[in-house]
Amino acid sequence: MTFALSDFQCSPNGLILGRDEDYCDLVVDCKTVSKQHAALVLEEDVLCIEDLSSTNGTLVSGERLEPGFRYYIGSGCYIKLGGAELELTKI
Repeated sequence: MTFALSDFQCSPNGLILGRDEDYCDLVVDCKTVSKQHAALVLEEDVLCIEDLSSTNGTLVSGERLEPGFRYYIGSGCYIKLGGAELELTKI
């Protein structure tokens, strides 16, 4: 799945990614993705991703993220939420 951030409106809490269509801004329809899996947040004009204590973890370009910490990401990053792979195409 490829997505561009320009296609979404960010709330003050960021862009929530996950399986639950009632609470997520970007719904990822995959059984290994948590209901609220990760968040994309702008921090000082830099895009960050944070794992929201998901069951199956979040990886960015092959590196597993520690839940609760924010990691800088950029265009071309591959994000894996459980078994779902996403590519960030532009910021």
